Amino acid sequence: MNTQNNHRILLVDDDAMVLKTVKELLELHGYHVDPVNNPVKALELMQKNSYASVISDIKMPELSGLELLEKIHDVNQDIPVVLMSAHADLEMAVEAVNKGAFDFIIKPYQHEQLIHTVECAVSEFSLIQAEQHSTALLEEKVFSSAQD
Repeated sequence: MNTQNNHRILLVDDDAMVLKTVKELLELHGYHVDPVNNPVKALELMQKNSYASVISDIKMPELSGLELLEKIHDVNQDIPVVLMSAHADLEMAVEAVNKGAFDFIIKPYQHEQLIHTVECAVSEFSLIQAEQHSTALLEEKVFSSAQD
């Protein structure tokens, strides 16, 4: 169990029990979790905070998880989004991945599966951030060398 984790996860689900249990599970593994029961509120939080990953239900009022996925990627294409559904079929999972979902989890989920998926999503996000930082440093170095 990782208790030294400082990665922030946005959790979106209209089911209060899912929000509570997933939040508690992720917090046991050291993640900071912002739970919201509304996808519109989730988008507001995306504007205010930085997240290493988003976990969202697919079937919600106002916006579906697939619509939320598209809006999140409009804000930041690099954030891994994990979609969950209790009413999943293969076609829905394929559509989710084709639209850019990092992973797709069927409820009820296994705790180990969810934690593993979140760890992989956060690792992916960290690698993307490190690559962007390295690229910026390299570009700066090349630019300053060209100025000399």
